[in-house]
Amino acid sequence: LHNSGVHPNTNELRTGAHEAKRVKERAVLLMDRHPVQAQELQRLAQQLASRLEMLQSETYCLAHGGFKPSQLLFHSQHVFIVDFDGFCLADPALDVGYFLAYLRPSGLWYHRPGMRQWFETAAEVFRRTYRQAALEHGIIHGVIDRILERSRLYEAAFLFKIATRRVSRLNSPRPQELSVMLNEIAACLPY
Repeated sequence: LHNSGVHPNTNELRTGAHEAKRVKERAVLLMDRHPVQAQELQRLAQQLASRLEMLQSETYCLAHGGFKPSQLLFHSQHVFIVDFDGFCLADPALDVGYFLAYLRPSGLWYHRPGMRQWFETAAEVFRRTYRQAALEHGIIHGVIDRILERSRLYEAAFLFKIATRRVSRLNSPRPQELSVMLNEIAACLPY
């Protein structure tokens, strides 16, 4: 997908600055629902947003824009990607980060046994496979390394999205769940 010559019918780029704006908006929604955790939410959102605003990709390419495991269709030894309504021009790290954020099983938010190990293993398999596919398409190691590095910031941004959606769907605030999500966001941020 990231090496495709096809371009969406748009001149707009989906940049880190765009995602930074969304992080700030989502943090405000979460702070309204979880005032006890507002200070931590604000701190993480500001830290993440400032890093996203500074992101520069070597190239902007065709991106899915909402790539997650549920959008993979497996049939007859082939894998197909579906649901292209978010097609955009973006840093390839956006799709990588989106996928990794949504790869986390919901049991992770509740410390269910085996979920952390499953996620860490699955994330490593995804990163390794992405690296191998990129190499096969002529992308050099340094570029791939930088994509994977930037993907951590997008991953954190989309964890904010997941947190916001979970809060909206649940009838009662779940501060423990949000605390785990905030820890996941913090773990994605480089020091």
